[in-house]
Amino acid sequence: MRKKYLPIGVFDSGAGGITVLKACVDVLPNENFIYYGDTKNSPYGNLSDQEITELTFYAADKLVSMGVKSVVIACNTATAAAINALRAKHNEIRIIGIEPAIKPACLAVDGKVLVLLTQAASRQAKFRDLVEKYGLEKVIVYPLQDLAQKIEQNIQDFSKLKPYIFDVLKPYQNGDIEAVVLGCTHYIFVKDIIAQVFPDALLFDGNVGLAKNLKNVLSKSDLLNDQNQKGFVEFYSSDPKYQIIYQELWDKIHK
Repeated sequence: MRKKYLPIGVFDSGAGGITVLKACVDVLPNENFIYYGDTKNSPYGNLSDQEITELTFYAADKLVSMGVKSVVIACNTATAAAINALRAKHNEIRIIGIEPAIKPACLAVDGKVLVLLTQAASRQAKFRDLVEKYGLEKVIVYPLQDLAQKIEQNIQDFSKLKPYIFDVLKPYQNGDIEAVVLGCTHYIFVKDIIAQVFPDALLFDGNVGLAKNLKNVLSKSDLLNDQNQKGFVEFYSSDPKYQIIYQELWDKIHK
């Protein structure tokens, strides 16, 4: 099989990367995708950098062993902590990461930009460099310890999280926030609730930007799948029972 017809691997610490997968399928509908979620070890946001790197390496190795042509790290925490080392290890394939959409948010508004992300992502040099480059004076960094985990725990009904989200974001509800950056792909599942907390703010995430970057990288490498039919999507998890849950969640958001 020619390399361009091989699938693209998408990895996240759990279900959050399914939102990234949707963006990738929307931009690249003829590509085949394999999704791997590490729900058994989720969330990564409260782990050490060494643990995050080891788990990311394991997941990437698993996808590479399944014969993918590219790996998408659909996790802001894993990207910030491990992507450079991962690219050094797997220089034979294209590895694409995601990062908080700080640049477009800072360019879009003049006022304060609230960045919601995990604790592990907030301490990474890669993230700090983004803040210093695009919005040191206007960015408010707000690491959330439990939201990603609660989203995983309420994967069948995110509406149950509304009271918790309103409470945890209350300190900034009246803080003249003009933009909110969803710096964890899990948070996109509760985007509508966050928008209710900040009804006048613009919300940003990095999903579409990643998908467009993936398309550009594959195009430059002559790796775009030129088949005429829509591609397939397969789901795997470190916790086997979540494979069905991932599929059900995918069926809900991919219409």
